[in-house]
Amino acid sequence: MIRIRRASDSDLNGIHRVIHAAFSIEESAVIAPMVTQLLADQNVPPVLSWVAERDQQILGYVAFSPVHFETVEIGSAYILAPLAVLPECQNQGVGSRLVKAGVLDLQDRAVDAWMVYGDPDYYGRFEVTDAVGAFFVPPYPLEYPFGWQAAMLRERPLPSKPIQFACVEALCSPELW
Repeated sequence: MIRIRRASDSDLNGIHRVIHAAFSIEESAVIAPMVTQLLADQNVPPVLSWVAERDQQILGYVAFSPVHFETVEIGSAYILAPLAVLPECQNQGVGSRLVKAGVLDLQDRAVDAWMVYGDPDYYGRFEVTDAVGAFFVPPYPLEYPFGWQAAMLRERPLPSKPIQFACVEALCSPELW
C-alpha cells in the first residue's frame, strides 16, 4: 500500500534516488541540489514537501514553495517544483496523489493560488491553466512558456494586471526556468 506523508530531512537520500531515476543526468544535476536546499529551507511561510512510500521505500516526491509578490492583490501563493516519481511507479497515480495532497494542504492553509511550470497535458488534470498563469510573472524568462500554469484556490478576483513574484532561494536559478 502506498502512503503519502510529509517529507523530512531523513528522507533526503531516498528523494535523491527518485530524482536521479526520474530525470536525465543533466536535469538531476540541477534538481537534486535544489531539493536539498528546499528540505533545509526555514522560510516563513514554509516549503511544503511530501513523499510517497511503500514498504519504507520512497517512490515519489513533491515540493510546494511559497512565492512573494510585489503587490498585495494576491495574499499568498505557492509554486510546485519538483514532482518526481520512480519510472517503474509512473502511470499508477503516485504523482497525482502527491500533487493532490499538496493542493489540499494549501487549501487548508487558505493559500490563494498555486503555480506550476510543466507539461500542460499532465498538470491540466489539477485545474491549472495558462490563462490564470498569465497573471503571475515568473522571476526568469521561461524556456517553454506554454508550460506556465496556475490555479486559484480561493474565491478571489485575479490580479488586475500580471504581477511579478519572487521565489525561495532554491528556485532562484535561471537554469530551472
